[in-house]
Amino acid sequence: MEERRRSPRLRVEIPTTVEAIPSTPQDLPPELAEVYERVEPTRHDIGKPALMIVRDISSNGAFLEGAPVALLSRVRFKLPIGDVSPEAIGWVLWRRVAPCKLGDVQFEPGVGVLFEAFPLDVRVEIARLAMAAK
Repeated sequence: MEERRRSPRLRVEIPTTVEAIPSTPQDLPPELAEVYERVEPTRHDIGKPALMIVRDISSNGAFLEGAPVALLSRVRFKLPIGDVSPEAIGWVLWRRVAPCKLGDVQFEPGVGVLFEAFPLDVRVEIARLAMAAK
């Protein structure tokens, strides 16, 4: 299959514990509050830790294999890379709810997470490693 993503992916196998967390409340001036819309994460899985495996990562996000959490969940997990283990916070933008096969490739259940907060130096290192692995 041809890779069509903008950010190169680094294939990994990193066990982690994922936890759904609430969004941060926004105190806005009344004029802005009238016209401001924000995606609110689902509250379904908040506080329920789930063991997952990071299967691929880019500077923008990651695929986490395991029992999928709800779409639009805001999640937190540790991502050990080299000598550091930074915390990642992101949003579940897509999920695969069951295994499936496409040609000879097996795809397992899991979620695609877009990073909201993740250290810039770690993002740069992931991008460097992913480009080197191409």
